[in-house]
Amino acid sequence: MKIKTLCIPPVAAALLLVSVSACRAHGTACRIFEGTAAVEASYDDGRPMAFCDVEVYFPAGEKAAYFTGETDRSGRFSFIPESDGEYRIAVDDGMGHAASIVFKVEKGKVSAKGSEKEDPGSGQTETGTCIFKGLGRNAGILVGTSMIFGLFGLVSLARLYGPAGRKKGS
Repeated sequence: MKIKTLCIPPVAAALLLVSVSACRAHGTACRIFEGTAAVEASYDDGRPMAFCDVEVYFPAGEKAAYFTGETDRSGRFSFIPESDGEYRIAVDDGMGHAASIVFKVEKGKVSAKGSEKEDPGSGQTETGTCIFKGLGRNAGILVGTSMIFGLFGLVSLARLYGPAGRKKGS
């Protein structure tokens, strides 16, 4: 009976890994085309964030959206700013991946605003949801797999040595 108890969690973990292998976490990026109020949002693997919800905030710190829209199939969105000031564009794919960028409009000219998350001069900001951003993709997968196996190992130990396990063994 103990052999079956110890085998179930690793088998379940292996099945879980196989079923979600295509669902890897990844980051997002958003860049503004210098001189225009046009942005391009993409995942860190280069795929565009196509047909995603877009919210434009003006001024940039406002909580309610100034207006909303949707990216095209290339992950691009553009609009004509009505007045000078700081704008923030947020792109959300509805599945937990989001990107945003802040830019400034002065006298009708658009320029990317620098922030700690931006690469100065490129107008690109990375605001993704990748929890293993400092690691490569393969290392992130390895760490995630290790976490899953560790979790199932703890569950196995709890079942084996917990109150229910002691009653069966005595």
